Amino acid sequence: MGYTLHGSYAEEQKKGMINVDLDLIELQDRILYREDEFKIYLNELLEQNLIEDERAEGIARLVLDKGIEHLSRKQKQVFFNHGVGYVNYASACERCADEIPWVEMLGAVWIFEDNLCSYCRHKKNKGE
Repeated sequence: MGYTLHGSYAEEQKKGMINVDLDLIELQDRILYREDEFKIYLNELLEQNLIEDERAEGIARLVLDKGIEHLSRKQKQVFFNHGVGYVNYASACERCADEIPWVEMLGAVWIFEDNLCSYCRHKKNKGE
């Protein structure tokens, strides 16, 4: 079953300006649900220069200042494609499939580069 887009949104989608992706809608909802924890993670990314795209870095600073809900569609697309979403993010632990908390995301994505939650990393290190 497909979706039909109408109006200017449909025109923007045809031009490739908006990525209609349910995973990113879920990510936005997750950010809003734990916004304070997400902002701590986002700040860590900025402090360590881990957002490589200059546009996404500027948008990340805007997210810290005003929140993700104040971004335009275009800003969200850039942020999710180059800031946190397709990069700097693991949606779930590769071992147990549970959501990786924002406070553990830096370890999962950058420090250990294993996409594991801390519990599964502990079990793996113990040989279990």
